[in-house]
Amino acid sequence: MNIDWLVNMIAGSQSQRVHRKILDQLIADLNASKAVFDTHTHQIEAILDMGLSKAGLAIHGSAKENVLTANVFEFAIAGICYTLAAQGSIDISALPFTPTELDTAKQRIYLLHVTSGGTIDITEGADHASAAVVPATPAGKAAFGYIKIVNATGSGFTIGTTDMDIGNITETYIDLIGNAGGGQELIASKPGSDAQEVAQGTAVVLTQSLTT
Repeated sequence: MNIDWLVNMIAGSQSQRVHRKILDQLIADLNASKAVFDTHTHQIEAILDMGLSKAGLAIHGSAKENVLTANVFEFAIAGICYTLAAQGSIDISALPFTPTELDTAKQRIYLLHVTSGGTIDITEGADHASAAVVPATPAGKAAFGYIKIVNATGSGFTIGTTDMDIGNITETYIDLIGNAGGGQELIASKPGSDAQEVAQGTAVVLTQSLTT
C-alpha cells in the first residue's frame, strides 16, 4: 500500500469531520438567529396593532346589557389602517366569546377589540377583589375600549345578560389607544371616574397587563 496515499486519505477524512462540525455549528447559529428574528418580527407586528382614534364606548340607551360606540374608530393591524363605523348597538350576547359569571364583591375588566375584517369580540379579564387587570389583547386585533364592572349586588353578574346600570353595579367605560400586553404603551383617552382608573392621557408602559 502507498504510504503517501494512506496519509492523505486519513488527513482528508479528518478534514471532512472538522468541516462538517463547522457546517453544523453554522446551521445551528443560523436557525437560532432566525428564531430571534421571527420573535422580533411578531413583536413589531403586535406594536403596529393599535387604535388611532376615540371610539366613544358607552352603555346602550335602552338595552342596558349592551354597549355602543359613538364615533368612527380608526385603527391599524400590522401597520395597515382600517376603520370601524360607529356601532349603534353592540349585542354582547351575540359576540363569539363565552362570558362567565362575576361573583358579588368582585370586579373584572372586559376588553373590547376588533379585527381587520370588522369582527368585534371581548376578552374577559380575571376576577379580582380590587384593582382589576386589563387582559392582553389577542394577536391581530386592536383594542378600542374596556368595561370595568364592580359587582356589589349580592348576586352574580353576567355581561351581555345582566343590565350594567342596575343598583350596586359600578360600571366604567374607557376608550383605548394601543393594545394591552407585550410591553406596549396603552393610553386611556377618557378620564376615569375614581382614583383607581387611568387618568386621561396617561401612558402606561406594560410588562404584561395594566392594573386599574
